[in-house]
Amino acid sequence: MIQSFTRLAVADNSGAKELMCIKVL
Repeated sequence: MIQSFTRLAVADNSGAKELMCIKVL
């Protein structure tokens, strides 16, 4: 599930940073 979210983040540079933070957690 997390991997899928990360993929979406790549498409959205705006949300990429936010998703990256979530991934770290």
